Amino acid sequence: MEKKLALLIEDETDVMLSNQEYLILKGMEVEVAENLQDAEVILKEKQPDVIILDVMLPDGNGFEFIQEIRKTTGAPVLFLSCLSETKDIVNGLELGGSDYITKPYKLEELYARIVANICRREEVIRSEKEVTIGNIRMNQETNRAYVDGNDAGLKPMEFFLLLYMAKHKDCIISGKDLYQAVWGRSDNDDTRTVRVHIHEIRKKLNMVKENYPEQYPYLETVFGKGYRLLTGPGENIKKH
Repeated sequence: MEKKLALLIEDETDVMLSNQEYLILKGMEVEVAENLQDAEVILKEKQPDVIILDVMLPDGNGFEFIQEIRKTTGAPVLFLSCLSETKDIVNGLELGGSDYITKPYKLEELYARIVANICRREEVIRSEKEVTIGNIRMNQETNRAYVDGNDAGLKPMEFFLLLYMAKHKDCIISGKDLYQAVWGRSDNDDTRTVRVHIHEIRKKLNMVKENYPEQYPYLETVFGKGYRLLTGPGENIKKH
């Protein structure tokens, strides 16, 4: 992997230094910020390939700051936190986090997750810029989806979920498989998270149930099996 730039946003000096030293040892460039104000300055000047973000910071909350990050970059964001309850992990992922690592952790695991998330992001960028299904157009450079030319206002993970299903159109995919593919991990609440995101996507893309099956494409729930992005009537049932 060519040299990548990581931004560490961490107020615990010992944690920040150990992470910084290890990532440099692994051949990465590293910028550090001990608070959100410093992080904002760095993000205006540089484009990191990955952001490692603490949740509890002296001048704010990482869960809130990720919304600001997403205005300027689609780089993967890995949350680092001592908040280890399932509700906190799910919240971080639903807000657009690419991964969530609870403290304490092994530096080897942190680096492995960083590499995996960077590779996943680069794979998306390397593929075609836009994917179009019916009246829905997805731009992979801006991570935005449009319906009849209008921005649907999808959140990052909603966009990535829709994009994955568009690339596997008409295939039935289980909730667990969708969570593993889009979030890159397994979790006890994986099917709930997918269900909530599917609901939000339908609402924002105006996939009104009363119009189905006349209206396509449609995010269909296949009872007991999963979901599929149905592109038209009479499509054969496929399994992913």
